[in-house]
Amino acid sequence: MLPAEYLIYKNESLGSRRGEKVKNPHLQVQIMGLGQFKPASMALLVLASVLIVPFAAASSGAAGVVLGPSTVSDYLVIEGEQANLSIELEEIGNGPANVTVSYGLATLEGAEVSRDTTTVVFLPSTTSATVNLSFQNVPLGYSTMFVELSGDVASNSSTHVNAFTRTVHRLRPLSVGLGSTNSVVGSGLGADGNLTGNQTINEGDGLRLEVPIINGGDVNWTGGLQITTEQFGIIQHHNATNVSVVSMTSTVVVGDFLDSVLEGELVWAAQLVGAIGSDESNRFRNGTVEVLPPPLPSLSGLFAPFNESDLVAGQPFNLSLTVFNNGTAAFNGQIHCSDGTTELHQSPLSLAPGGNTTVAFELSARPMTVVCTEAGQRISTSSSWPINRTVNISSALFVIAGAPSPSLEGGPWHQGDVLSANLLIRNTGSLDGRLRLEVMDGSVTSAGDWVILPSGSAGEVRVNHAFSTVGDRMLEWRLISDNGGFTGTSNGSLPVSVLSPQSVSLSLDPINGSSERVVITATTLLDEGPAREVRIRAGLDHGSGPVYVYDQIRLLEPGQQTHEFDLGFPDGERVVVRVSPVGWSIGPGPLSVSTSLPEAVTTYRMTMDPVLSPIRPVAGDEVTLTLLLEQSGSFQDSTSTLRLLDAYGQELSNISVDGWSTSGSMTESLVVDWPSGNNVLIRAHWDVNGQVITAQESYMSSPPTGDEGASIPWASLLWGSVLGGVLIAVLRVVARRPSSTSSSTPLSSTSPREPTTSVPSSTDEKRNVTCPACERGLRVPTTYSGSVGCPDCSHKFSVEPEPTGSPSAAAIATEDIKITVHCPACDQSLRVPSSYTGSVRCPACTKVFKSTERVDEQES
Repeated sequence: MLPAEYLIYKNESLGSRRGEKVKNPHLQVQIMGLGQFKPASMALLVLASVLIVPFAAASSGAAGVVLGPSTVSDYLVIEGEQANLSIELEEIGNGPANVTVSYGLATLEGAEVSRDTTTVVFLPSTTSATVNLSFQNVPLGYSTMFVELSGDVASNSSTHVNAFTRTVHRLRPLSVGLGSTNSVVGSGLGADGNLTGNQTINEGDGLRLEVPIINGGDVNWTGGLQITTEQFGIIQHHNATNVSVVSMTSTVVVGDFLDSVLEGELVWAAQLVGAIGSDESNRFRNGTVEVLPPPLPSLSGLFAPFNESDLVAGQPFNLSLTVFNNGTAAFNGQIHCSDGTTELHQSPLSLAPGGNTTVAFELSARPMTVVCTEAGQRISTSSSWPINRTVNISSALFVIAGAPSPSLEGGPWHQGDVLSANLLIRNTGSLDGRLRLEVMDGSVTSAGDWVILPSGSAGEVRVNHAFSTVGDRMLEWRLISDNGGFTGTSNGSLPVSVLSPQSVSLSLDPINGSSERVVITATTLLDEGPAREVRIRAGLDHGSGPVYVYDQIRLLEPGQQTHEFDLGFPDGERVVVRVSPVGWSIGPGPLSVSTSLPEAVTTYRMTMDPVLSPIRPVAGDEVTLTLLLEQSGSFQDSTSTLRLLDAYGQELSNISVDGWSTSGSMTESLVVDWPSGNNVLIRAHWDVNGQVITAQESYMSSPPTGDEGASIPWASLLWGSVLGGVLIAVLRVVARRPSSTSSSTPLSSTSPREPTTSVPSSTDEKRNVTCPACERGLRVPTTYSGSVGCPDCSHKFSVEPEPTGSPSAAAIATEDIKITVHCPACDQSLRVPSSYTGSVRCPACTKVFKSTERVDEQES
């Protein structure tokens, strides 16, 4: 019995392995049209075979295998390294057939890469078999797969072949990256966001960066790109999202940065966002872009020719310069011409691109090199600028004869001090000439006097300079001549340190003096540094401004010094001492001090208002009692205490009184619980400035209201009457008894008695004086001689004793009549003598007014 199988031998002949079943793992064959034969049918099969074989041989001549038309597609795409291919073998001859299948890979150019074989045996006639081939290690990209049959192979026909090749495409994996740094292109953008068209990026342009993304794989990619620029700390970002790159292609991402870039190097960085494959080296790129200067003017110049032999040293001549602008931008600035140390000309200069203008100025002829340059606007480095012209003529020629730089005098210097610089110069030229020395301290220039030096002579040039600021600085110096030249050094700089201004501290010792003579001592303290002259003035202030008794110039040495001034017999309120610098700047500190002159001891007075509120209180009532407090003299402003006591020393009230620093008065009201008694004595104690000022006043109380059911004490009244009668009788008996004292002149009870008049002593008599400042009337003893202080305006004035023959104040007072005046502020009525013409203080509102104002009535 013949089984319905075929035998496969790989890389071996059929004879060597005949009868052995081999299954090729790379090859599977299915025979079409044959199945399992039963033993009973074997005879029929043999018979059929005998009959068929001659027929097949007759029709086709031999066994033959070919590849069927549906074997394989024309193009195969794979992602891995293995390609699987199925082929169909058809036996179209008189089989059975034995064939060898050769298969492998080759390049597109035909170079064989790999080859393998497998054998199919015993393929029955008119059957077909499917063979699966596996191609290993397929190269990336495009390759050729070939299949060839050998053995029992039929000829090719229009539908069947015995060999073929097919293209296989192994897809490259995801491989995305940025182009090289050099492939990133930067371009300039205009203000409108469009490209400028320039090949360079200039300051003021916007920036466009074009970054290529390359997809080297056979898989499409979608991701993002981040671009960042940084220049001088200014960072800008551009984020591109949903960027797609088809396989095996590239694309360019454009990032626009519209902010103006600056001249110099700009750093950029680009980074892909998303999966890019196994190679991460191309995810990031960075580089720089060179930003060139903005479009700039390009200047050049040409001096007009002149004949130097026609020039005379010191005489004026005109110099003409034509300036050209060869750049692409306009120039708007200034032109400056100098000889290296002194500016000779300065004027505005405006030139359009391609324009020119002529600048002319007058000079004093002398040997020099005139250099002209620009200011106010940047120009291109391609400019033929600055431009210079040398003048060579006969003249004075100055050279430094001594030290190569000026000598400085007067240091160390403080703010406000004056520096003196000098330099020795020799004229080695053929003509006489003049020159001077200048120093520049920042923007401040100080120039010395012109010095004329004949040919062959030497002399000194000098300059003084005052320092107005503090600190270290470089002091520039230069020599200036309008008719001569210089050889060697003619300018330079010197380091100078300027200290803070010296300060003078002024203080005044306590005044040492009596009521007749005042001597003051002032102390000055000068900071470290040189000795300084100051003006010291000492005097008195009468309230309208100081009047100086001493006005002197004194030299202060560093440190402390004392100065004594005898003011004699001063007539003022305060002593003033003032210090001011002489020829130098003084630093911070007290430059004026003052103190009050010694005055009379402060006097205090307190008056209790005789009227209570309520007027006649009852024991236990809350009563308001008002006191008038007055002070004069050297005023105090310390807090004092005011207390109210009853007749037994029991404290009724206690308050603090704020002081006041002027002469005058104030009222204080105190509330007390009224004590019992018909006639209540109240004492007031004012503790002020170490003194106790007292006053007292008796007040009538209202009797308490009695109970209606009270009984009359008749027994007490009776005994009181009896005792009173007895006392009267005794007194009458004593009065009638004759006197035991004898007298040479009996006293007649009927003789009239002369009335007596109590005449006050001269020391008790007082008179009116008027304050010369405010016309306030004051009462002083008639015999008093000395200084009187007005309590209203604090003015002090002297009074002399009244002459002996003048009528006394008491006598004058007896002739006065009383008049009533009214306060113009509160209409309070006051009684004053008719002869009084001074000022009056209202006790109600404390206003001071003339007694002659608002006279109401008068009485004798």
